[in-house]
Amino acid sequence: MMGETEILVTADGIEFPLTDRKTRDARLGGRGAPGVEFATVRGYQQQSETVTQWSLLPRTITVQYRQNCETRAEYWAARNLLVDATRVNRGGPMRLQHFREDGQAFEISVYADGSPTFEDEENFEVLQATLTLIAHDPVFSSVMQQTEAFAAQVANNLMLPVTLPLMLGAQTILQEEREITYAGTFPAYPVLEFHGPYRWIAVTNITTGKQIRLGQPIVTGERRVIDLTPGAVRIVNGDDENRFYELVLPD
Repeated sequence: MMGETEILVTADGIEFPLTDRKTRDARLGGRGAPGVEFATVRGYQQQSETVTQWSLLPRTITVQYRQNCETRAEYWAARNLLVDATRVNRGGPMRLQHFREDGQAFEISVYADGSPTFEDEENFEVLQATLTLIAHDPVFSSVMQQTEAFAAQVANNLMLPVTLPLMLGAQTILQEEREITYAGTFPAYPVLEFHGPYRWIAVTNITTGKQIRLGQPIVTGERRVIDLTPGAVRIVNGDDENRFYELVLPD
């Protein structure tokens, strides 16, 4: 653990260090490869089974947590902070983050599987607790997000092959193709963020041909966020209010 740091981050952004190289220490288990469940079929007179698909199983991560305390009051304060950080009603999952000495950093989304259990309530000089964390998505991801920014450009010399009397003002357009290289080994689902003003906006995956188009105009200062995580797809504004009705079907 020398030079490594473990942090729990609550859904509402509170950081709870599990290690600080001074008074806190933690030993974690269950961070190897996750379990796999296979679906198979066996045809008529087939001697073996054929795998048709597979899925990852949730993983359980155990945390043996230890924190030094000087007084009984400090013991109870530390204990209360740990319980408060891991309570299930903080608005969503926690992120268990792992920072390595070489600069690499990974995280996984977890819930506390019940409250912490405490080893010895009589010894006030040290708080010892066991946390059981469950990760329904067992894949670790990089703490550092991969982002791509696209900037609109103004087209002042727009020419159309027409002879009718026609007047066009300056049009702000964004039409850019970019190859994005994903370095991960498991599927990841992007979050798209659009900033106004625009009359309508569309993003097309050139590889798959899939398109997402929002047909309602927004003004300067407004934004739209599209989360493409399966089972949790959403379109919201800057205040986290639903804007799914702005999606142009059948995109």
